[in-house]
Amino acid sequence: MKTHCRPKAMGDSSLECSRYLQYCRAKNLYIDLRSPKRNHDRFNEDFFQKGQIGGHCNMDVKAFLAEGQRKSPLQSWFAELQMYTELNAVPTEDGSCDVVVDKPTYFMKFDAGVNMYHHFCDFVNLYITQHVNNSFSTDVNIVMWDTSSYGYGDLFSETWKAFTDYEIIHLKSYDSKRVWNCF
Repeated sequence: MKTHCRPKAMGDSSLECSRYLQYCRAKNLYIDLRSPKRNHDRFNEDFFQKGQIGGHCNMDVKAFLAEGQRKSPLQSWFAELQMYTELNAVPTEDGSCDVVVDKPTYFMKFDAGVNMYHHFCDFVNLYITQHVNNSFSTDVNIVMWDTSSYGYGDLFSETWKAFTDYEIIHLKSYDSKRVWNCF
């Protein structure tokens, strides 16, 4: 894991990722979804503009951008994080948050919820993530990272109960809000 954005002070944001951003872990992540660019693409590669995703931390922009060589919708988080911005202030302190999420949260890009093989790859990826994080709590949120305006057909929704005590949250449920996720 490589730290791309280091906290400026205790309790600030951070962003660390594996090579090519295939796995990332963020703390105190800011997401501005007041005017999302939704269309038919489930994984819109230019969904965020500068300042719409970021954290209060010191960003190593050059090293971060060098990880974009394998940008791919289901294999990397580079497209979603390429506009990650080093914020000047803590959003909860300057009043720029509409929603504060205090529960650990997994952001997941789902494959095909109507296909058993493809969807169970999602579950296996989440299981591996639990091992990487050394955390098997079900007191977590799972946010479906889907930038489209469509719904999602999930024929295996009962399986989520092995990972979370809560309903899956669709990213679009935060539309028109600025979100700060502290975990």
